[in-house]
Amino acid sequence: MSGEFVLHEAAAALMRQAVQAISKDIDGRLREHRLTLVQRRALTVLSERQVLTPGDLSFALDVDAGATTRLLDRLVAKGMCRRYRGSGDRRQVQLEIAELGLSALAMTQGTVSAVMAEWFSGVEGRDLEIVRRVLSKLLATRR
Repeated sequence: MSGEFVLHEAAAALMRQAVQAISKDIDGRLREHRLTLVQRRALTVLSERQVLTPGDLSFALDVDAGATTRLLDRLVAKGMCRRYRGSGDRRQVQLEIAELGLSALAMTQGTVSAVMAEWFSGVEGRDLEIVRRVLSKLLATRR
């Protein structure tokens, strides 16, 4: 294996580990409010649109249909969102956020930012700028 390949693999592994660890910390904070990060993201998407189908939500969250169904089942069971049949096409399921979901979003406002601030508190601004530039370059090559 070339040295460059090993560096690429090490960088990718570190990025994965960092994202997983940050997500775990965020989930830990959100658990106090009976939410996970993915559930909060779903509620955020639901709060931004008036009419949404499970397919729309699946696309917005970049998850498969099965994961979206399980996610919605949990949110409906918690009373945070509702499913209903569309008025035009009764076969189509539509989604809306419930008052409890809006309340959960309000209570967890700033949670993600607070965890991110903690994670990056020991990183100097210039180092953070380098990370931002590197990640921006990586993403720009894949668009």
